[in-house]
Amino acid sequence: MNDGLRARYEASVDRRTNQESFTIKCYGRGLWAMLRPDDASPEQLVLVDLGRNPGPMHARQRESATSVSFRLSEGFGSSESFVAVLFQTFEAERRRDEERRKKESLLSVAEFVLARQRERLMRLRIAYRVAENDGERRSALGVKLAAAIGATAPAPAAQHDARGSYERDRSLR
Repeated sequence: MNDGLRARYEASVDRRTNQESFTIKCYGRGLWAMLRPDDASPEQLVLVDLGRNPGPMHARQRESATSVSFRLSEGFGSSESFVAVLFQTFEAERRRDEERRKKESLLSVAEFVLARQRERLMRLRIAYRVAENDGERRSALGVKLAAAIGATAPAPAAQHDARGSYERDRSLR
């Protein structure tokens, strides 16, 4: 069990007392063990379960646990430093997960706003005026627009209103 020991702190509720507590799951090369604080002296850990999982499942659980430089043994002694190391790792992972959730939440809000802006921009109409008589001074853009409209203008019988319809869109209000 101690060969390549890895462990993970898990916050839990003690089923017997309904109080907040924790369990520590330890993973060796082939076995796993579950430890919890002793009722009589909480600074000591008690082994409450031991088992062997199928290989791939054990490998996944072992990979998600933290490598520790402690050894499990029978007897009495304080486990404060062991629990402290695992708790610090647990808190760091919890903060990282919380930051990731906040970031994802902000990104989803930004994605929603961008989608609404894109919908709004699809309904944007541009008003422009092209000078039709030669006496009026034309800008460079006006000259280009007149040339483009003249080149693509349909025959006079097939001309249509380029401004489109003026139906009111109630979704914008």
